[in-house]
Amino acid sequence: MLTGTDPLTTSSKQPDRFEARPLHERAWWAVLALYLATAAVITGHQLLGRPSNNFLIFRTATASLFARQDLYAPHPAQHYDLYKYSPTFALFFLPFAALPYGVALALWNLLNTVALCAAFRRLLPARDAAIVLALAAPAFAVATEGAQSNALVAAMIVAAFLAWERDRPLAATTAIVVGASIKLFPVSAFTFAIFRRRRWPAVALAVILGAAAVLLPLLVLSPYALRLEYASWHRVEQVDALDRGSSVMQLVHGILGVDIPNLPFQLAGTALVLLPLWVRRDRWEEPVFRLLLLASILVYAVIFNHQAERASFVIAAVGTGLWYVVSRRPHSRWRAFLAIAAAMGMHSALCFPAWVAIQWDLYSGPSSTAQAPRSSPD
Repeated sequence: MLTGTDPLTTSSKQPDRFEARPLHERAWWAVLALYLATAAVITGHQLLGRPSNNFLIFRTATASLFARQDLYAPHPAQHYDLYKYSPTFALFFLPFAALPYGVALALWNLLNTVALCAAFRRLLPARDAAIVLALAAPAFAVATEGAQSNALVAAMIVAAFLAWERDRPLAATTAIVVGASIKLFPVSAFTFAIFRRRRWPAVALAVILGAAAVLLPLLVLSPYALRLEYASWHRVEQVDALDRGSSVMQLVHGILGVDIPNLPFQLAGTALVLLPLWVRRDRWEEPVFRLLLLASILVYAVIFNHQAERASFVIAAVGTGLWYVVSRRPHSRWRAFLAIAAAMGMHSALCFPAWVAIQWDLYSGPSSTAQAPRSSPD
């Protein structure tokens, strides 16, 4: 573990200006109530209107897995579009496929809601968790309207970060593997293993758990059938690799009007995320630096994703919100403006300036007036 006083693990008996007070606790509970009410209202609307297409895709994929059918084939009788997640996620989704549609949908939306709120309440004190989630509320509503998994994916990234901070590689790796079985974004949380002294055992553990997750559908399929599923998934992803979504790549394409492959941009974005780890390795032991890196990764995972859509931006919204509460300083209204614009806009054109500001803060030393929020004791 890193040495020195860590705001992420400081005892609740050591007061600071971020100490939760009754007013802050009330703000937190108000935001939590807003999220639960939002999920309830949207779920009711989904049940009274047309069935959620994304949720039908997930349920159909689980049924296809157990029927030993191609998960990635069209199913026009059940839904439009294709299943694009891993075979392992289809297996994980079994509880929501087995239950009646209405009950399963309500529980799925509740899982995403509680996971996101709980992750940030564990990461931050009440006031700052409330600020982050309040900023992300519109993006959360959009993700919930589509019965998407993005809130859960963001929660897995934060859970992995917290586990690394507490030197719990098994918990961290498990969160990453579970999250990556949904979308690949949580793989970026392995970046936080760099701060650990015992990073190589963690890498070995990641390889073992990752292989186990990839092979887990063997509980249902033969090795040959599973190989065919992964080959079919690869074909779908090859087609989608030509998309740009609401990404930086689409932004550049719109400005320049030329076709440029996605991969150079994604490699450049990855290099820019990792570069502060080398240039400012003297800051590794600073909790502020690690929290800013978490914020950077949450935004990067969306704006450089060629399949980014409005429902994806809840991940970036909590990232920009986290940056704001970590880095806010007196008279820095431009930070508030960037955080609000990024969270509300749900497009890379608005998130990219905030991500650039996050990268700047990673390189610059912490302000003498800046303090990092610490983890809540509960």
